[in-house]
Amino acid sequence: MRSDISEWALTHWGLRRYTSVRELVAEELDDAGGTIALEDLERNLARQFTIKLSTLRQVASTFPYITSGGIVRRLASGQSAVQGEADLTAPYGRSKNEVADAPETAGPSAEELIDLMGLL
Repeated sequence: MRSDISEWALTHWGLRRYTSVRELVAEELDDAGGTIALEDLERNLARQFTIKLSTLRQVASTFPYITSGGIVRRLASGQSAVQGEADLTAPYGRSKNEVADAPETAGPSAEELIDLMGLL
C-alpha cells in the first residue's frame, strides 16, 4: 500500500494508508466528530505524512471544507463558502436580519476580524 507521497509499505506493518490530502482531511474530520482545530490537523497529518503545511491549509479552506477562526469543518450540503463565513460571523455583533439585509459584499468589521483571528 502507499504509505506516503513517495513511499510504499506492506499492509501488515500497520501504517496508515496515504491517499489524497483532501481524503486525509476528511478522515481527520470524521475522527474528530466533524470539526478540528487547524493546528491539530496540521500536527496529526504532518507527523504521519510528508505534506507541505501550505498545501494542507489550502485544502482545509477549499470546498468542501472551510477554515474559520482556526477551526476546520465541512460546508453543509449546498452551502457556499460565503454562506459559511456569514454563518460564522453573524454572532459577532450582527443579527441574522442585519446579515440578510446587508449587501453581499459586506463582511465582518475590522474589530470582528481581529476577534475571529484571536489577535486580541
